[in-house]
Amino acid sequence: MKKIFIIILMAASIPVTAQISSVFAVDSVEYKIGDKIKMGKATDGLPEFSYILRWVRENVSTLEKPKNPAIDSLQIVSITKNEKWSDFNVECKMMVTGTDFYYTYSIIFNKAIETGEIKSKRPDYFVAPTSKQALEALKKAKEKVDLGLMTQEEYNLKMEELKKYIKD
Repeated sequence: MKKIFIIILMAASIPVTAQISSVFAVDSVEYKIGDKIKMGKATDGLPEFSYILRWVRENVSTLEKPKNPAIDSLQIVSITKNEKWSDFNVECKMMVTGTDFYYTYSIIFNKAIETGEIKSKRPDYFVAPTSKQALEALKKAKEKVDLGLMTQEEYNLKMEELKKYIKD
């Protein structure tokens, strides 16, 4: 009886991943199996993505971070909810034109949308700038003040807007 209780207790501590048919993502849009999604740009101007991983070969457990894409869209083939990550893992496939070959992508979905690595279906969705992007925008605004292209009041408003994104 003691052994059975320990096994049940251990099984209860494993995070459950459940397959689902659709998800309302962080941008308040429903994404479903079969939907096409568009890739954006890698976070912080990096050459590779942070939340999108591509399977190197089918049936091999090797993942790589793809470079900024020349890819127009991916098709969602599965959606899973992982309680441990508090996010959704979306698996997508991209067919290589004129062949039967495809790439499989695994995406940490909400993070990819928040950072702009996946483009939201909602055109007015705001992707918050990273700390580095906010600092660069503030420096450009300061240059405009120095050149007389922006008033000090406009700069102060811009600074208040960007300040919350800049981390020490």
